[in-house]
Amino acid sequence: LAEQKALRRQTTSNHQIDLCPLYGRTRAQTLALRVDRHNQSALALARMLGPQAFGRYGYIASTVALFGFLATLGIRFLIIREVARDDARTRSILGDGMALVATTSSIAFFGIVAMVAAQSPDTEMFAAATLAAIGLGFNALAFVPMGILQGWRRMFLQVPATLASRIVLVAATFGLLAIGWGLAGAFAAQALAAATWFVMMLVAVWRVTGTPEAPDLGRMRLLLRRSTPFAANALFGAVYLEADVLLLM
Repeated sequence: LAEQKALRRQTTSNHQIDLCPLYGRTRAQTLALRVDRHNQSALALARMLGPQAFGRYGYIASTVALFGFLATLGIRFLIIREVARDDARTRSILGDGMALVATTSSIAFFGIVAMVAAQSPDTEMFAAATLAAIGLGFNALAFVPMGILQGWRRMFLQVPATLASRIVLVAATFGLLAIGWGLAGAFAAQALAAATWFVMMLVAVWRVTGTPEAPDLGRMRLLLRRSTPFAANALFGAVYLEADVLLLM
């Protein structure tokens, strides 16, 4: 009976959601909770950049996430499957995969810079968007050796690269912000961490396979066609997770 009376006093069917403290957050705090969910320094960035700069950070980060499907093509999952089926093709998969991702990442680079420049055509935003797009490219390239390691079931080989990239990210972020690089510094740190991750992941694969085979256009087309479902899934996920942040801008 008491429970029924309590239910009658609720104002809507979403009463518990209505009472969520998220509604009482400031704009910067809300962005910090919604943007860059995998970056543990997001809250620190909100404090160090301030509300206006962090709002710009959120816009660029979400734009990068939306173009991420084009850069990565969800290729990691395809590579896991292909390597697990026939690991004798690893060297050709490595060469074709990196060539394909380098091409699509270049297209994504221009899309990110153009979209951000159209929204806010100033020097700081242009520099930050450029660095963010470079970071996306390195991350996308790193997914190729990452997929190979996972296809081999040797995920432990990626631990040093992941750990090193996290250390670089934290150190570079706080270091560059401390010397006044601002918004560009945040994305420069991410690009540096992504480059570190890619190089170390690639070296981990090279130690086992040797240098990759030269890319073949026919094999690259086949890889692109087979990656389409994975890319579509990545696109739908990015739109679902990031569209709200872009609408806040």
